[in-house]
Amino acid sequence: MKKFYFASLATILFCSCTKTIVEPIYEVRLQFQYSGARWTDNPNFVTLPSATHFIDFDKKDYPKMDSITLNASLLTDALTDTVYVRLFNVTDNVEIANSTLSASTNNRTESKEVHTNNLASSIPDKKITLAIQVKGIGMGYVLPPFLKLRRN
Repeated sequence: MKKFYFASLATILFCSCTKTIVEPIYEVRLQFQYSGARWTDNPNFVTLPSATHFIDFDKKDYPKMDSITLNASLLTDALTDTVYVRLFNVTDNVEIANSTLSASTNNRTESKEVHTNNLASSIPDKKITLAIQVKGIGMGYVLPPFLKLRRN
């Protein structure tokens, strides 16, 4: 089991060397790794390359985190275009329920920040490989999305 803690600046500056106060982490962000924006005009969901996947993701590795959301910045060429992004369970070859996000923007220079509701109950209680899938009706772009794990 992994535990994440950080020492506050006040602890470092004002406590003696023999005493350390450690505060728990209340938020962890796990970013899907790719540079720039992924573009798509494919009307069907396409899985991003395996180099961008979270391999052996297990929500039990974050025991006190009770909220998991998918967060993304989305752009399109025109308001008539729509881009979609969703979380995909590669291990079981199924989408993560309630993880689909979409947006339409006026031009490529302004992104729309979107996020899901809590997905914790939709993600299985086991190690899985998570991927991002994208699709576009018209031309759409997805900046690197991330999972936000929060402790409420």
